[in-house]
Amino acid sequence: MLDKILNIAKANEEIERLTAENEAATDSAAELINEIGALKEALAERDLRIEEMTDRMEGAAEEIEELKEDAAEVEEVAEEKALAIAASVGAADIVAESDEVDESPETLWQQYHALTQPEERNAFYRDNRNKLFKN
Repeated sequence: MLDKILNIAKANEEIERLTAENEAATDSAAELINEIGALKEALAERDLRIEEMTDRMEGAAEEIEELKEDAAEVEEVAEEKALAIAASVGAADIVAESDEVDESPETLWQQYHALTQPEERNAFYRDNRNKLFKN
């Protein structure tokens, strides 16, 4: 009988220990749940800020495209006015860059060899290096 009482006492001690462990684990789990909730809130705030920044960037990109279009229009108008002014004072026709004739490497070499000043030759070579060696 004494054995049974000792076993019951040991069982009660084990129950108390397990109950304490269970309470500690429950408290730990509650703390973790609270931390998860706080992290979810922080992530939601971050996602909101990212969305706002993305919207701002998209708006800025649209503004940039509009500015590029405006700049192209202004450049076109300025070019037309410049040509009109040049024509009104009797200047010879101006060839636009896109209308330039693509010269052959042989022609470019002839122009290079015709230059007498080293500075001019260096500048010409630097500006036309890729065209000189084009096959």
